[in-house]
Amino acid sequence: MAQMTMDHLVGRIHAINYLYFTEVELNTRGLSYNKPLYITMRCKDCSISKVLINNDSALNVLPKHVLDEMSVDSTHMLRSTMITKAYDGSLMQVVGTIKIELFISPQMFLITLQVMEIHSSYNMLLGRPWIHVADPVSSSLHQCLKYIVNGILVIVKAKETLAMM
Repeated sequence: MAQMTMDHLVGRIHAINYLYFTEVELNTRGLSYNKPLYITMRCKDCSISKVLINNDSALNVLPKHVLDEMSVDSTHMLRSTMITKAYDGSLMQVVGTIKIELFISPQMFLITLQVMEIHSSYNMLLGRPWIHVADPVSSSLHQCLKYIVNGILVIVKAKETLAMM
């Protein structure tokens, strides 16, 4: 076997446990696409659109008005004294913390969310706390995220929606 073929074969064996994106998966707009990555998920019988995946956020955020519309018992929310800095630099009070079972594609995740009295462009924000637990690889350029469940590759594609929730 030629050295070039052997190196390629070894590279493929090593790459089997890695998640990556290819040019084939690019949006039709290609490299000029510049939108955030929004997905849709489920919570019990409720579908939640405009869930923003954001590596830059240190919190998982749920606006209070979205929690009020969900079929979740908000009495399980723990009060919080946490104050966080918003993207514009202003300080924001966290109303409380709640753990909710959310289904992203076939997988259920128990996600801790910081509930805040905000009106935002998203219905929920999943930041680094969720990313570190779920271990997905996300790409706003490719408009999808990928993760592995029980050895099976799961691809969650972005959903463009005009309406909130």
